[in-house]
Amino acid sequence: MNPLNEDTELTIPIKNLIALVIATAVAVWAYFGIESRLNVAERELVIMTDKVEQNTNFRILWPRGELGSLPDDMMQNAKLETALDRLKELEKWVNNFQPPPEVRDTVTRVRVLEKKVAELGKQVEHLSK
Repeated sequence: MNPLNEDTELTIPIKNLIALVIATAVAVWAYFGIESRLNVAERELVIMTDKVEQNTNFRILWPRGELGSLPDDMMQNAKLETALDRLKELEKWVNNFQPPPEVRDTVTRVRVLEKKVAELGKQVEHLSK
């Protein structure tokens, strides 16, 4: 048996050599394809995990008002506060309403006249008997 060294010759049929080169190329291509897909899957997993965390934070913090509010919400809240203030003013006005003095005098006179009409009605009834 000949020892292996720099001068050792190796003979291989050309079709086997081509098959080995093609098999090696396919193996390298498959390895890098799988590696690329794994990298894409890992990146998507990181992105999804980040989105889930952001969603969880949003879901917890938004109702508490810790993330602020939408401009529409702020406008609506301002309108509600204005309406409540106006309602309080109107309630004060209704609760503290006093008719003008002329109206009070007229009401008093009408009551006196109603009493007089009632008396006159009694007198007419008494005289007609």
